Amino acid sequence: MLTNKNNLFGAKKRKCGNLIGTMLLVPVLLAGCAASGQYLDDQYSMAKKAYEDQDYATSVKSFNQYMADHPNSLMTEMVLYYLAKSYKGLGDNQKSIETYQKLIDQYKTGSWVDWAKQDLAKMQ
Repeated sequence: MLTNKNNLFGAKKRKCGNLIGTMLLVPVLLAGCAASGQYLDDQYSMAKKAYEDQDYATSVKSFNQYMADHPNSLMTEMVLYYLAKSYKGLGDNQKSIETYQKLIDQYKTGSWVDWAKQDLAKMQ
């Protein structure tokens, strides 16, 4: 039987203030997530632009910084691939090979791994 203190599930009723407070907080949290995602995109875009401009020293530094800031990013495969190509552009074949190998060992399959294997085969 329902009382004025319980709902259908037997839980105590809460005041509307809690719900309204939560509803007001959600957009703030989502904005923070969006801003963080935008930073991620901007940081990657700047590194990729440096690579495309053949500014390999900057792209190596930027991709390494990206990896340090976002070690579990969904973009790690792509970042490792372009980091390896950036090392190659600098003429640091050893670092390039190590980075390609890290990508291959860490992810095993996929387009980025396939491209890394192709690039690595050309280097050896």
